[in-house]
Amino acid sequence: MILSPVISHFLTPNRNTLIFAVKGVISMAAALFISMHLELDRPYWAVVASMLLQARPESGLVTEKALYLVAGSWLGGLYAVLTIGAFSEIPFVAIALLTAWVGGTSFLSAKVQHVNYNYFLGLTGVTAPLIALLAMSDASTVSSLHVFEIARARISEGMVGAFCAAAVSIFFVPFRLRDLLQKHAEQTFSRLTGLILAELNAETSKTLRYKNSGALLAAVSQLNHDARASSYDGPDGRRRARACYEISNLSIVASSVTQTLGYQISADANTFGENMRHLLGFSRQVLSKLAEEKTYAKRQALLSDLQKALRNHKLKGYLKTAPDVVAFRMLCRITSMLLSITRIVSAIKNHRNMPLKARRLPAFQDNLVAGIGAVRSMVVFLSCVALWIGTGSPPAVLMMMILPPFFSMAFAPAPVPEMIVRKVIIGAVVAIPASAFIELFLLSAGSGNFELLIMVMGAPLFIALMAVAWAPTMPYGLGFCLPFVLLTQPGNEMSFSADVSVTTGLALLTGLGILWAVFSLMKTPDNLFIKNRIMRSFSRELKVISVRNIKEDDFVYKTGGKVIKLFSLKSAEAHLAGLQALRNLHITFTLFKLLQDNQSLVQEEIYLWLRDYRQIIAGIYQGNHEDFCTRGQLICDRLKGIYPEGLTATTANTEARVLLGFALEIADDHFQLVK
Repeated sequence: MILSPVISHFLTPNRNTLIFAVKGVISMAAALFISMHLELDRPYWAVVASMLLQARPESGLVTEKALYLVAGSWLGGLYAVLTIGAFSEIPFVAIALLTAWVGGTSFLSAKVQHVNYNYFLGLTGVTAPLIALLAMSDASTVSSLHVFEIARARISEGMVGAFCAAAVSIFFVPFRLRDLLQKHAEQTFSRLTGLILAELNAETSKTLRYKNSGALLAAVSQLNHDARASSYDGPDGRRRARACYEISNLSIVASSVTQTLGYQISADANTFGENMRHLLGFSRQVLSKLAEEKTYAKRQALLSDLQKALRNHKLKGYLKTAPDVVAFRMLCRITSMLLSITRIVSAIKNHRNMPLKARRLPAFQDNLVAGIGAVRSMVVFLSCVALWIGTGSPPAVLMMMILPPFFSMAFAPAPVPEMIVRKVIIGAVVAIPASAFIELFLLSAGSGNFELLIMVMGAPLFIALMAVAWAPTMPYGLGFCLPFVLLTQPGNEMSFSADVSVTTGLALLTGLGILWAVFSLMKTPDNLFIKNRIMRSFSRELKVISVRNIKEDDFVYKTGGKVIKLFSLKSAEAHLAGLQALRNLHITFTLFKLLQDNQSLVQEEIYLWLRDYRQIIAGIYQGNHEDFCTRGQLICDRLKGIYPEGLTATTANTEARVLLGFALEIADDHFQLVK
């Protein structure tokens, strides 16, 4: 009998799922025990804090998130104290400032792509309203001192939860981030090798080329993303992070150069000399062995042999034609970058330090998309506040105004966030009767008994954390865990009231329902819209290198994040645009350098053609497809007929012709896609 994946996940869980759930229960139990022992006001906030840190179990990521939790709690608490202290007599102004705070943090959250940054900004955004609204819920006690005491209590509880989560992550069956980064680095190297091997074969289909490029971009994106938190994973974490950034940057450049070489091999194979064809065949043999080899020493030996073959090829005077020189240069560069990546990957595995200064590729930041996310969060918050004030609801239902804005920031980057909210609502619906049953029938006889609390609450939370450990069921598990703890409210002095539990649960569902409605009405711009904005931004970066001298590393730093973002969009058109942008890194950068260095007779024509090419990339070209391609082909034909004295000038013109021909192929793909 074959079980469904969901049933199999819970009945036959793998080792990592069980460890994740056990660590989650232990960290929450520790947070609850310490909070109750210290007699904190609301120990369940410490439980919630420790729970929120479990999304990524690697120690470096958990430690970074714990520090962000403390920093976000302090920052949000400070803002709440200042707001209530200045405007306690004018509640509408205070609510307006809190709404602006939620919108500002949501705007910044939408502009970053790192999950821990999103968490920090989301927590900062909702901590201030939580503290301020708790103080404002009782008008007779509103004062700066009162709000300060609430802030102190919330920060204390958050710090306890953060400490417990980080301690369990580090000392109990730790998932080390360095091990994860080693896997990411190895995967990036493997996919880059596969891409190069495929591009060196003229018979490789276009579909397979796209597939290999997409797989490499996915690996680079994951490596570049997770390396950020390596600074919190041991004393060598910062250098390890820079090594991962270097692999990411080199892989993007190597991929772009390789695809240009692959185009030349496919288009101009007949122009290569016999010795060059033999060298390309030897390179394919080496790369084929490299893809199968697992030891770093043998990998370096293979690449060193290839470098020796390249040097011998040049020393023996085999480079007699311009096409051979152009292909040889690109092959030498690819080999050098592969060897560098191999050494860095080996250093990461063996925990060796490498003095690198690579920079992390910045994420693409779109102010329009971020602005929509900010408005959406403010609408959710104001709607919940208006409902709370209009119905005269008790302070117990404050979660209706806190969780929805937090989820609004957390789920905004998702392709279809309203679907995730629906799953969270389903989890919350299950949590309401579960918490009522456990609270009224199992805990009412032993209020404040820590052992009883853990025995009764541990089982449902363990199952819910198993759901959180798997991406398809994570929203259901998250939707159960948070409401379950907030409705049960474990602590030293628990009140057992069915009407309060039901009222709080219904209020929470109402807030989530408002969030779902706002997500459904104010949708994030579709992938096509975002893709066009990214490509226009990419086109502007191309224009920059045409007017000023810029290094290739700086160019990749500015554009690499845009290429990765294109591939992260769930759209075939965006994926194709990302792969084309990846190819354009080498094409456009090298062409502009050739225009600066080579006084070709067609220099002005190439420059004007590249201006139109940038517009095609940006999707704003208004000219005729056939006219554009005809102009490009004429330039290529003229370059073929220009042979100044000396191999250097001929090589420059040949390289320009190869790059222009590849750009024509990319432009043709674009026009076909538009049709």
